[in-house]
Amino acid sequence: MKTWEECTGNFQVDEERGLSSSQVESNRKKYGANELPVEEGKTIWELILEQFDDLLVKILLLAAIISFVLAFFEDDDSITAFVEPFVILLILIANAIVGVWQERNAEDAIEALKEYEPEMGKVIRSDKDGVQKIKAVEIVPGDIIEISVGDKVPADFRLIKIYSTTLRIDQSILTGESVSVIKHCDPVPDPRAVNQDKKNIVFSGTNVAAGKARGIVIGTGVNTAIGKISSALTQAEEVKTPLQEKLDEFGEQLSKVITLICIAVWAINIGHFNDPAHGGSWIKGAVYYFKIAVALAVAAIPEGLPATALSFNPPDLDIMEKLPRGANETLITPWLFFRYMAIGIYVGAATVGGAAYWFMFDPTGPQMSYWQLSNHMTCYASPEDFKGISCEIFQAPEAMTMALSILVTIEMTNALNSCSENQSLLVMPPWCNPWLLLAMALSFSLHFMILYTDMMNVVFNITPLSVDQWLTVLKFSLPVLLLDEVLKFVARNFANGKDKPSSFMRNWLEAVGLVVAFVAYGYAWYMSELDIIEKIRASKH
Repeated sequence: MKTWEECTGNFQVDEERGLSSSQVESNRKKYGANELPVEEGKTIWELILEQFDDLLVKILLLAAIISFVLAFFEDDDSITAFVEPFVILLILIANAIVGVWQERNAEDAIEALKEYEPEMGKVIRSDKDGVQKIKAVEIVPGDIIEISVGDKVPADFRLIKIYSTTLRIDQSILTGESVSVIKHCDPVPDPRAVNQDKKNIVFSGTNVAAGKARGIVIGTGVNTAIGKISSALTQAEEVKTPLQEKLDEFGEQLSKVITLICIAVWAINIGHFNDPAHGGSWIKGAVYYFKIAVALAVAAIPEGLPATALSFNPPDLDIMEKLPRGANETLITPWLFFRYMAIGIYVGAATVGGAAYWFMFDPTGPQMSYWQLSNHMTCYASPEDFKGISCEIFQAPEAMTMALSILVTIEMTNALNSCSENQSLLVMPPWCNPWLLLAMALSFSLHFMILYTDMMNVVFNITPLSVDQWLTVLKFSLPVLLLDEVLKFVARNFANGKDKPSSFMRNWLEAVGLVVAFVAYGYAWYMSELDIIEKIRASKH
């Protein structure tokens, strides 16, 4: 760090007389006005359009448009066909609202920095004797300025002389320091010193807590410490972080995979387009399976309201043991991809299994055989294979309601797994993030409102569930906790770069505990279903 004599020599200024009028004008032309530039904010329409400039969002928007068009070709005159596109549009609108709100907050943060710019400053210039007050925007590098207790500093300056016993500056807006900092005039030996260590420099926008001093201005406008923060915030809006780039890359890959899967689902069902269930119409069959493909695309894309509650999760207990993520490190590791795939497969199996359970085992259902259920498309063509069963039963809302409730419950349960990436729920319990529990309660409340409101039943083609049916929903949903506990156990001890277990005995006990939990859960489930199984067997004989 330079001495104050070197600073005054650099600007060719006398510390007692200050700059001349010609020097002031010359420095103003060279360095510009002492103010932060006003960034022209984006219009509300530009912000809204930006929220839809995303590949995943575009797929959802296309799905909504297609669903809306297909709804006009439905034979049913009810409004149920329009529910799906309407819900998708609501999700997209909500997503856009949140995105615009976040963008506005970023712009407000930049504008807030201008509030720290003082209106006036005290300078010493050769055109007048003594100290004179001028507008802070007119101060230029090389100006000799004075500050005293209560002043807001108008520019970055190097201290020349302290008139009081001590000089204390409140610079919390820059450094976050909770107490005022004592300044001095001596040079700082470290040329790479950070702002906290620059004890001989007073920064623009800070407040004088105690004392009186004189110094030479070394930075104005964007060349001040607070100006650099403003520039960084502006650039942060334009330059994407490595994580954002990885997320965009992952989103593009996910979109391609989803598109291929949807095409495959539609193509492999071409042979069923003429099934009697579609009235023998190839076009109706094609539209039916196209709607399934579209629904799959909607279900596969995790766009909607952002999982804000998860952002309040406390850090993992072993976070200090992990190395920082590299800029070139993949966002989704092979093991993490396997975990997502395993959970996803279980979600699909449990959802389908819940619907199948109602058809095959539920006391209020038809209690048909597996063959009848898996060949339900032939019911109209071969009614003799479905004696005592109405083909209309396959459109019953109970099965769909069971599947929907299982899906919602699993997603909420899986949110508990997200309290920590690798730590067990026994170590980091759900109540470590009360906001997550509140968000789950809100989600369940909305689901119950849809389930137990007559008008919603008609719109969504669902029906209220009994207590026994809710117990079945929980039986299908809760194993996702045990499954993820096993995956976390493997991640903690084997998958995350660990060549051998850190503690054989501890790992052995954890493994045994997980096996016992799985066996106990399976046995308890079997025992709870034993009466139903016996009744079905008795009715067959």
